[in-house]
Amino acid sequence: YEQSQVIEFEEGTARVNAGPGSGKTFVVGCRIANLVEKGYDSNRMCVLTFTNAGAAEMTERAMRIAAKKGVPLDPDHITSKTINAFCQDIVNDNYERLGYTRKPMVIKPSDKRAIINRLLDQFPKLSCWVYPTNNNNVKTYHKDQSKIAYIRMESEFEAIKSNGFTRDEY
Repeated sequence: YEQSQVIEFEEGTARVNAGPGSGKTFVVGCRIANLVEKGYDSNRMCVLTFTNAGAAEMTERAMRIAAKKGVPLDPDHITSKTINAFCQDIVNDNYERLGYTRKPMVIKPSDKRAIINRLLDQFPKLSCWVYPTNNNNVKTYHKDQSKIAYIRMESEFEAIKSNGFTRDEY
């Protein structure tokens, strides 16, 4: 009964929360095919999930169900993405309105560590911080002073990011 309610629902947002193997992908696929069959524009549909595999499966399932019903459906006309990819698209499309001069990007933790280590080497030392020693370009840390400067710098970057500080403010 609940599944058919989701499939037939037409107006507004539908959120499907259910456990593994309960038929979420099938229901969403049926819903998309049903809406397109009723004349709704698939360009105005958005399916969000947690994984790339889930997003691909949603689109594939909708395509198979639509094909069985004889409903034409172009997979390029459905927004089916991870929540993170969808949000990144919004940021990419609006970064200037958000005050950025270029598109923000997500960097790998290893790249972030390299940037922080480069900054620690490049700028004057603060007397209140404990710094790592450099041994053949490999960062090593005194046993008792375990990464204190790095950890402090990382927390400062997190504060800047979470508070939305600009260069002038921080």
